[in-house]
Amino acid sequence: MAGPAESHTSSQKVKTRKSTGTYGPATKLANDITTAQAAEITPMNKILGK
Repeated sequence: MAGPAESHTSSQKVKTRKSTGTYGPATKLANDITTAQAAEITPMNKILGK
């Protein structure tokens, strides 16, 4: 499992790919990753009372 620093780096890579990507499958994958991460973070924040 990735640690916080590794997760942040991956998140930055996804954002970069989304904003500068021209290769369709990679851009779609970046969108899918962003959606999946948001879907995981929202319930976690509810559990934590945020």
